[in-house]
Amino acid sequence: MNSSGRKTFSLPVLDTVTINPDPEGIADAVSRIGYEVEEALADIIDNSVDARAKNVLVRFFHDDRSIRRVVIGDDGRGLDEKSIIEAMKFGVTKGHRLNELGRYGIGLKTASLNMAEQFSVISRKGKAVCGLRWSKKSISKDWLCERLRPEKCREVIDNDWGKLNLSRQGTLVFWDNLTEVGYTAGNVDKAITKLRKLASKHLGIVFHRFISKGKLKVWIDAEHSKDGTTGLAFEVEAFDPFKYPRSGTSGYPRVFQVQLKKDSFIRLEAHIWPPKSRHPNYVLGGGKVAARQGFYFYRNDRLIQAGGWNGWRENGEPHLSLARICVELSEEHDAVFRLPIQKSKVYPPKGFTSALDSVRDTKREKLFTDYITDAQLTYRARSRKNEKPVFIPDTGVSIPVREEIRKIVEDGEIGRPKKVRFAWSDLGEEQLFELDHRKRIIHLNLLYRQNILSGARATPVDAPVIKTLLCLLTASIFAKESFTGKDFEKLGLLNRILLPAVKAQG
Repeated sequence: MNSSGRKTFSLPVLDTVTINPDPEGIADAVSRIGYEVEEALADIIDNSVDARAKNVLVRFFHDDRSIRRVVIGDDGRGLDEKSIIEAMKFGVTKGHRLNELGRYGIGLKTASLNMAEQFSVISRKGKAVCGLRWSKKSISKDWLCERLRPEKCREVIDNDWGKLNLSRQGTLVFWDNLTEVGYTAGNVDKAITKLRKLASKHLGIVFHRFISKGKLKVWIDAEHSKDGTTGLAFEVEAFDPFKYPRSGTSGYPRVFQVQLKKDSFIRLEAHIWPPKSRHPNYVLGGGKVAARQGFYFYRNDRLIQAGGWNGWRENGEPHLSLARICVELSEEHDAVFRLPIQKSKVYPPKGFTSALDSVRDTKREKLFTDYITDAQLTYRARSRKNEKPVFIPDTGVSIPVREEIRKIVEDGEIGRPKKVRFAWSDLGEEQLFELDHRKRIIHLNLLYRQNILSGARATPVDAPVIKTLLCLLTASIFAKESFTGKDFEKLGLLNRILLPAVKAQG
């Protein structure tokens, strides 16, 4: 009996019995953890970053009907036989260095087995080349990992791996008997393009700090497994969720600190993006930008979670689309901020979200809830409708040129791009150009076309320089609802100034 009068129970130990796990059941459970393809690729590349790789290659091997194999390679420091055996263990207990991305010691295995029935690792370190293979079948045979023939491993690693130089060191991970990415009996080129875009977006976000600092380059290509032809290698572009031309509201970014324990704090850097932005770093490769609001958790410069409020409030409210908070997880936070195996989300401790309603910034000026209000007001108050338009060339200038100009205007957040078309027309001898204000067309004088082209061949997209300059010179006129007498005077003056120069060029 205890002091309350209730009966207590003790459970003494009789002896012990060894219960070995069922290997087939473990293999099946591991393969069902629930990785997305892009998450699995990121988990493999974590190991490449830890190996100090400068270049990573993702290559899809395919035939005319399906994707047959995926290889992830890097030029980092390789593995000798002892190290590769250690890497293939499930749940390696060795301590990780403070700045490493690996944490649980099972990412290589779980990510691979979620994508394929078997996976192999081939590595070179100096003169030594070795390889091991796990398959669900070999695991079920009491954890028998297959050692690959060294001469064949050497032949494979000496193959042409595009941007990778594996002559001295490096590692290749092979996914075979694919379960998640082996699209069959369809348009395989379309499937590869879709995968490439999906992977590029995710990897460009997750590893954006490494890519932006020049520490890492990630390449994606595809090889036809029959004839060995390799397509163009696409380089993954970094998408930085916090790199914008200007803050959406003065006074931001603003720093808040949440106390987790007596002497433990975590720093929240709160940002507000400019409204209605179409900057690549805001749209993050496409999709609903409202889903990108909220917390961005980083661990050792690797982005773990890209948006979401972790239960503090509803996700996806449009009026909070501009709110993004950068949170750096240090080694001391590993014990309280839980990460799933996929490293795609963070589970904060209960005290984190409950403290957000009362936490103030480091200047003691605003509550964190005031930041939320400021982000909402910024979204509601400012509109691109109130921004001045910027007139850019359209039809009459080549697509690459006008797309580059449009990108400069939009990325710089300098106004709303509006398009101006061009046409060559008969205008007489006293005019170089004239405007059709209503249709937004600049007509150039056909009589002086060869003078402007200096003998070059006439094409539908010729004279891009003068067309762009005329676009800039007449922007203030196009911006008005109608012509005025001063506008006619300005056009006349521009014609009188430019015409002698064009005639002299003939």
